[in-house]
Amino acid sequence: MLARVMWTQRDDPHWFGGRIPGPVLSVETVTVAAGPDGKASYAHQEYRPAAASPAAPLEGPALQARIDAFLAEKASPLP
Repeated sequence: MLARVMWTQRDDPHWFGGRIPGPVLSVETVTVAAGPDGKASYAHQEYRPAAASPAAPLEGPALQARIDAFLAEKASPLP
């Protein structure tokens, strides 16, 4: 399972000029099944304010394109 979390930023109350993560906006997950077929599933959850318009659900080629783009990204290197 891979996940992407998007959040807003807010001022750091302990460090002038610093920015820290604020409220979560959305969470996307791609889960790839074990086995030779490796079927992938996609889920997207929005946490935006009620005033914002909800994102349309992805279907068909748009869904597969989103999964492919998600899986093509390089992972962040860890020291």
